Amino acid sequence: MALPARTLASEAERERCAAALRDAHAADRLDHDELEERLELVLAARTTLELRAARRGLPRVPPRPAAGTLRKVHRAALGLHATAYAGGNGAAIGIWALAGEGLFWPAVLLVPTTGLLAAHAASGPLVRRAWRQTKRRVTGGSAR
Repeated sequence: MALPARTLASEAERERCAAALRDAHAADRLDHDELEERLELVLAARTTLELRAARRGLPRVPPRPAAGTLRKVHRAALGLHATAYAGGNGAAIGIWALAGEGLFWPAVLLVPTTGLLAAHAASGPLVRRAWRQTKRRVTGGSAR
């Protein structure tokens, strides 16, 4: 959603704009003098329109996800996966117990679902590493 032109700029917005200018300088899109000029504009900017003027002519960079977002999403998905695992396998074991026990047929469900849950739990660091490498390739800079 676009902000109105007269919206006052926050300190966080100024810092993000300054970081984008430094990234553009690192990518050789701005020379040192122009970087200094634009950083002065950013520090003096009162509105978001003035911040946009400081970034004029530079490619638009998508906002970075908040730190730890990927980890939070992975943990939430893992929690849902573990809940489904416990519920489904618990129900199968309950049915087996109510049916008079006998051959432990719920093992047919337990073995593969346990492997899938373990793989999901172990995939967190691998997914984060792949995400960082993809971001580096796309932005051409360091991933935070």
